[in-house]
Amino acid sequence: MDEVARSTRIVRFGVFEADLQSGELRKNGVKVPLQGQPFQVCVILLSRSGELVTREELRQKVWPEDTFVDFDHALNTAITKIRIALGDNADNPRFVETLPRRGYRFIGPVESSQAPSSNSPRGRFERLRSKARWISVGATLLALLSGIGVWRFSRNRADPSLPPIEVAPLAGLPGVQIEPAFSPDGNQVAFVLRGAENCGDLHDDGRGREVAALDQRL
Repeated sequence: MDEVARSTRIVRFGVFEADLQSGELRKNGVKVPLQGQPFQVCVILLSRSGELVTREELRQKVWPEDTFVDFDHALNTAITKIRIALGDNADNPRFVETLPRRGYRFIGPVESSQAPSSNSPRGRFERLRSKARWISVGATLLALLSGIGVWRFSRNRADPSLPPIEVAPLAGLPGVQIEPAFSPDGNQVAFVLRGAENCGDLHDDGRGREVAALDQRL
């Protein structure tokens, strides 16, 4: 928990990080000399990154009215120390920009470490909520698939199974049976029988073919 609280007090920009709890500035992990009022001014500028911070605002926050000091000189000195610590240049600034007779603005990219870590209570809550959401989705899909399975099983049980289809010859006569046709009354099937000898119930159809008739009512 102490580590989480500390991480919320660290502001990073470039290769630098300002520890708001210890009042220290580090560059690539190495401590840079910047303490007291210059560090306070730097923190204020960081907290208002991209915004103009007037000289009067800095005076009120860093040098209260009961402080007897040459404010203009003290603020100019603090800004100079900040620029030296950051390796910055007033004419071509990368971090602290001067707005003449108005104030200063921090123009470098600032990354705050205030996002909740995975070990913080909020981070654990987010992970649990995400896990619960996936469990809910999985349970819904499982219920849907189970419902489809039950429906298909019940449908298969309800439908009677059809007997297997068996292909059998139209009549048990020797020879080849071709050109089948129904009689006009639909009670007989006539067909041409070829290659059959000594079979009864055969007659010539007038075209030199032997024709047999099968009674469908049998």
